[in-house]
Amino acid sequence: MIHSNSISITGNIRKDPEIKAMGQGYVCNALMVHNRYDKKAEFNTAASWFNLEIWGNKAENFHRLCPNGAHVLIHGNLRIEEYDKSDGSKGLKHKITVNAFENLTVREEQGQDYSNIGPKQDDDVPF
Repeated sequence: MIHSNSISITGNIRKDPEIKAMGQGYVCNALMVHNRYDKKAEFNTAASWFNLEIWGNKAENFHRLCPNGAHVLIHGNLRIEEYDKSDGSKGLKHKITVNAFENLTVREEQGQDYSNIGPKQDDDVPF
């Protein structure tokens, strides 16, 4: 049985990406928050935080194109890692290894609609 952990998600970068040289390439790390809204488009206090990990040429491009505050669309692989909190208890962090990304801030500033990006809503599925 094949298990897939692919994720496509939009959110805002909440920390300037950090880039490091690793061997013959680069790795870029960033922090993204995804805020959920209810059907009335009112802000819901639930937020999900994701650590982003970008490798190679994509790391250099992400570092250059996606500063703190950028609204991004991320496609990647999700994994959940356990870590030790400062109080000694266990915590979970969500890490996405980014395969592709798009900075949506530019589209928003130009007044472009990006609502058609991503999977169709259940109402649109023909079966």
